[in-house]
Amino acid sequence: MLSRMRVSCLAVLVIGSVAMAGCSNAEAPGASGELSLGPFEQVSSPEQVNRPIDAYVLTADRSVELVDAERRLISSCLSRLDPAFVATAWSAPGDEQMRAYFRSLVSDDVLRSDLWGFFDPSQALISGYERADAGPAVLDMPMPPASEQDVTACIGEARDRLPGAAGAIGLVGLNALPDGGPPVPVTDSRFAAVVSEWSACMRASGYDYPGPLDAIAALASRGDADRQASIAVASNDVRCKIETNLVGIGLAVQSAYDQEYIDRHRDALDRRQAAIEAFLRAAASSR
Repeated sequence: MLSRMRVSCLAVLVIGSVAMAGCSNAEAPGASGELSLGPFEQVSSPEQVNRPIDAYVLTADRSVELVDAERRLISSCLSRLDPAFVATAWSAPGDEQMRAYFRSLVSDDVLRSDLWGFFDPSQALISGYERADAGPAVLDMPMPPASEQDVTACIGEARDRLPGAAGAIGLVGLNALPDGGPPVPVTDSRFAAVVSEWSACMRASGYDYPGPLDAIAALASRGDADRQASIAVASNDVRCKIETNLVGIGLAVQSAYDQEYIDRHRDALDRRQAAIEAFLRAAASSR
């Protein structure tokens, strides 16, 4: 994703415009070797973006639940190793703060996609490419008040119950899926064709960008120096995406690659889901 959200080093260590909506009857032909696409939807709002892979991506609420569960298991382990350990002395961000953080991470897969770039029509008119209502940029969870040896052992014990080696936080987002998640089909001929249409639309408004990610990068390099320029470019960016249906076509292309990825990784994805459920059950029994 294009997100610049991050978790503090300590946290990683510890825890780890309006358009008609409808469907086109056209089936986009692909170049030789490309995946077949079915009918695609006319997308004019982020709420219309639903991908096959969504079933395997942790929601913000599920992410909070997982982090809380990991903390409980670590605390239980520390209490076993050191009777003097007091779990309530281990400070942590509240659930709402964590939920805001994870909500920003998850929404970035739509609002700041690695495929179609920025797509937040209402926000574009207010703050351009800037984040107006993002969660905290850093999720800071301090080390528990216990010996380094015990903390290391208990983190390891909790993480042994989870897929991967980065703990609960390491399971959040598309990149945390097996083999890094579905590929981003930026070179697919159907998507490349609509990007050309989008670029022509932008040029007609006085902006020369080869692709949607270039628009964000160009404005980001200027920082907050010209807010009105950001609003102007972002507004035209989104308008051109809706007029050309770049997100609708991009979504159809990405969904095809999602499904192929799921078919190839179904066993690994199912094992991941099962491990997460078992982890949550284990944490619930440790209360």
